Amino acid sequence: MDLNSIITINISLGTVTPSRANFGTPLCLAYHAANVDSYRDYSSANGMLSDGFTVNDQAYKLAASVFSQNPRPTTVRVGRLPAPATAHTSTLDLAGMVAGQRVTLTMVKPDGSEVDVDVAYVTSPTATATAVAALDALITASGTVITFTAASNGPRLYIKDITGFGAFKDTTADWGYDTALTSLLNESPEFYGVFLDVNSDANIVDVAAWALANSRIFGASPQVSLPADYTTTANALKTAGNDRAFSLITKSDPEGYGAAGLAGLMFTKNPGSATWAFKSVRGLNPDAWTTAQLATIVLDNTNHYTTTAGIPITYPGKMHSGEWIDVRRGIDWFEARLAERLLALQVNNDKVPFTDAGISMIRNELAGQLAEAEEAGVFDAGWTITVPRALAVPSADRALRNLPGVEFEARLAGAIHTITIVGVVTA
Repeated sequence: MDLNSIITINISLGTVTPSRANFGTPLCLAYHAANVDSYRDYSSANGMLSDGFTVNDQAYKLAASVFSQNPRPTTVRVGRLPAPATAHTSTLDLAGMVAGQRVTLTMVKPDGSEVDVDVAYVTSPTATATAVAALDALITASGTVITFTAASNGPRLYIKDITGFGAFKDTTADWGYDTALTSLLNESPEFYGVFLDVNSDANIVDVAAWALANSRIFGASPQVSLPADYTTTANALKTAGNDRAFSLITKSDPEGYGAAGLAGLMFTKNPGSATWAFKSVRGLNPDAWTTAQLATIVLDNTNHYTTTAGIPITYPGKMHSGEWIDVRRGIDWFEARLAERLLALQVNNDKVPFTDAGISMIRNELAGQLAEAEEAGVFDAGWTITVPRALAVPSADRALRNLPGVEFEARLAGAIHTITIVGVVTA
């Protein structure tokens, strides 16, 4: 006799896993004309070249800063910024220049061609600016200020290797990155970090505010030759308490896109498990700031990339609010995973009863996530959980099926950045 004729078994899988929030995919948002899609995901820089980009495209350079790291993320999302209403601009102010000083830099055009500038002081700062402007049609001068303006809206000019006199600053107007980001988020939210091809003050301020409002992190790569020229923007982000925006400043390596490169390295690590300080970023040239300039940089929690004892490192690893970048990412990860656990609990059970047993189920999920966070290096050991007894919950909450009073305490694992040692040596 066939066993199936006397025994019927029907098994259905009752386990459903919610989609998991992504904390390892960077979005590189840049102007380009390689395609018309709002975004495409790439697994390598070569993949971008095969898809129509060139090594001179700012979108490629931005994404390449991520792909250059080892290890690196498996996927980089490249978003397309629509053509902006204005051209890319930057300035070099020669006010205060005196005889014996020179203007020395290199201008990189969108096609990759370079214009080397090496002009000695000519009777006055204004006359020197005029002499520099005579070198190329994309360079103009007004008084002591030299302006570099791209030939069309969208493509970027890179001013690198600034070793001579002058106060350099990217002065590009608002290109509407925040509007583009909102569209991208609505279309496909599977990205966590945001990085831009043009990091002028106007664009940094807008995107920093967008990141704060949309639970993402934003890494800016501002370029200035004098750190004081970034103080206004950095201080505004600090004053606003923006714990989702960080800056990695550079003097003369705009093509390195330091913030994107640093994130490319750190996004491969478990959230909260590693400090963003003391890291070497492949493809980024370190700067030689003075002690006074370094003090100006860190005053508003801006990060820098300098050589210490022969090793190029990032420091201090902070958001502009003063919060550590690893803490922000670690807490985001903890909150998302806890929410996912609790949703799975609800979905995979007919119900979570409003009894001590049901409350215990919720406590177990919280305990499981706290234990996972401890293992990941986000929290230290010794965390505690407090839950109410079912009969102690007010009837109004019970009627609404709302459980209040679930609390936990945990101490961040943190990290040691500075060390003080006192020793006594005797004969």
